[in-house]
Amino acid sequence: MESLEILRNELSEIDDQIIQLLNERRKLSKRIGIVKDATNKPYENKEAFELTKKKYNNTLGMFGTSLYLRIHTDSVEIQTEL
Repeated sequence: MESLEILRNELSEIDDQIIQLLNERRKLSKRIGIVKDATNKPYENKEAFELTKKKYNNTLGMFGTSLYLRIHTDSVEIQTEL
């Protein structure tokens, strides 16, 4: 039988990776916002959003869709804060 402590440590390592990736994504969102602002591009691309949302829904179901929606909303908020 697996040790609960070992499994929790594995979860913690994955959580650390997720946080690191989300922070990297947020930094990239800011850079994208700067480019969009300089080139007068809209902050949201609804077509790309819908395609990605569908991909995550197909992969992770409603959890994936709601998670991606929150991540996307955060990205747009960061881009428009400039």
